[in-house]
Amino acid sequence: MIPVFEIVLFALFGIFVINILIVWGAKELLRRRFLANIRKSGHVCLTFDDGPSPASTPEILRLLGQEGIKATFFLTGENVEKYPDLASRIADEGHEIGQHGHWHIHPWKCWPLHSLMDLVKGAHTIRQQVCYEKPMLLRPPYGKLNLITLSYVLLSRRQLAFWDIDPKDYASQSGDAIVKHVMDRIFTHTTILLHDGRDSSDASANVTVSAVRAILMETKNRGMAFATVSEALRVGQQEKPGRAEGRA
Repeated sequence: MIPVFEIVLFALFGIFVINILIVWGAKELLRRRFLANIRKSGHVCLTFDDGPSPASTPEILRLLGQEGIKATFFLTGENVEKYPDLASRIADEGHEIGQHGHWHIHPWKCWPLHSLMDLVKGAHTIRQQVCYEKPMLLRPPYGKLNLITLSYVLLSRRQLAFWDIDPKDYASQSGDAIVKHVMDRIFTHTTILLHDGRDSSDASANVTVSAVRAILMETKNRGMAFATVSEALRVGQQEKPGRAEGRA
């Protein structure tokens, strides 16, 4: 006979694998739908994660304002508590605010309910500190979900936000490398992921700022149109396949 503990172990392993497959499959479906709608809109979305931060957010806001471009900022509740005036400035200047957790917890590396608390507290903190009344997009930390946070998203009908251009600016020491990565993909991809909140030196934060400056210049020269994520989604969901205009 098979020992009971082996049966239990096998059953637990099976449940674990099934949960992983369910979460991965659902997230992949939502991701593809999201990106398809953004592409149909004919716009490029510039998004920033992990802020706000005094090291880079003010200069990024200045550059965006100079070009008349609106972006989407996925803020962490922890940084909003630290820099509420900066978070309010993002909203006051007409940019979109989304939530990115409170502590930016990886949902695969903690107790599931802890990751749920991270999302709920992050949204509450933003609304409390910034008085942001618009519906907030959710970009889960690390772009990952577990069964609990996926259930939260589906039951609360939250709009998840993904990306398809990730130059990993948080790990790069070269603004030129970031710009090249973005511009090589921008004609076939749509949603740029950058970071205005970085747990590193001011010097490395400036790499992202310099990259933003160059990206805005390059896209302006090519006649590309920007929109916030929610604006692009609205347009894309109204478009019939094949009718969206090109970005260049």
